[in-house]
Amino acid sequence: MVKAIAITKDDEMITIHMPFVKNERGELALEKQEWTVRKDGREKKGFHSLQEAMEEVIH
Repeated sequence: MVKAIAITKDDEMITIHMPFVKNERGELALEKQEWTVRKDGREKKGFHSLQEAMEEVIH
């Protein structure tokens, strides 16, 4: 399963990822089952599918 994608659009780096945190054993684990889009130095959270997140990047 994909957990992060980095793309370039109009010379801008955009990342789409699922947030990770360290669990009680010190391992990385998903914080939430949702996608976050980071572009222009801002984050937009709460996308429930990769398709929803990609649509945010396209528009």
